[in-house]
Amino acid sequence: LVEAWKEKAATKASWVIDIDIQAPVVLIPEKCNDPRASVLIFDLGHLKLKYGKIESSTRVVAWFQGHPRAEDDVTLDSGTLAINDLTFQIARASDWRLSAKGNSIQGSSVIDPISLSLDLGVETVA
Repeated sequence: LVEAWKEKAATKASWVIDIDIQAPVVLIPEKCNDPRASVLIFDLGHLKLKYGKIESSTRVVAWFQGHPRAEDDVTLDSGTLAINDLTFQIARASDWRLSAKGNSIQGSSVIDPISLSLDLGVETVA
């Protein structure tokens, strides 16, 4: 990956990444052989990543303009990262399948569904 990045910088190529996935659900059981045992449920929600050949956020551009580099030949690539419906629950092992199907379960929600969004910029010096 490092060599590919160096080649990208030398040739001034643009990379485009567009990922839109339903992120995994991670289960950590208290006991593997007891269906009544507690289980931690990490639902990582919906992940979207876009990088390259997208319009830069005005705040990202302003930050880079406020922190200029000494080099003249600098390229700015922009991206966005969004995670939606991130949750963390504690429930019974026998109930986790209901949660995976979108049904409500009897359990304790440690983190209610939250969403995170991040605009980013990466400078490349040729």
